[in-house]
Amino acid sequence: MAALRSERDELQERMKTEQQSAEESSRRADDLQRKVDQNAGELAQVTAELKQLSTERQEAEARAGEQQESAQALIRKLEADWTTAVERNVRFEEELVTLRKERDGLTLQIKTEKLGRVGGAFPIDEHGRYARATFRGNFQVRVNTASHIHRQRHLAAIRRHGEKFFVAGFFRRQVNRFAVR
Repeated sequence: MAALRSERDELQERMKTEQQSAEESSRRADDLQRKVDQNAGELAQVTAELKQLSTERQEAEARAGEQQESAQALIRKLEADWTTAVERNVRFEEELVTLRKERDGLTLQIKTEKLGRVGGAFPIDEHGRYARATFRGNFQVRVNTASHIHRQRHLAAIRRHGEKFFVAGFFRRQVNRFAVR
């Protein structure tokens, strides 16, 4: 009987140890289940946030694409307007050069007519230069007048030349300075 009691005590001790072990396992299982449930909730929340961020990103990309298209359309319009303005300015520049040449010619013609009335006739050759006087008279007046007209022509040509370079530099075009007159 003592062997039975000893065996029973041993079995009770084992049972107690097994019950404590089972309770510990149950407690651990409950903790793990709680953590799994908590992680599942966090996963659902993170998934919802990710879905929302993905939707916002797609909307932002769509807006950026629209803005880029409108910016490119605006760039094309500005380039076309710029090209039109440059072409118009080139035409105005050419017209300005023509008008200045006409003005210089008319100014020279007026001065020649005035001088012709004041100091006698100055014959002009086919190139617009004064021919040699074939008669005597107030020779010094004629020479001074001819020099004055020559200087005026020269200064007008220099002004045209400078204006041409200024306008060409303003529009950043290449200029053949030997062709500018």
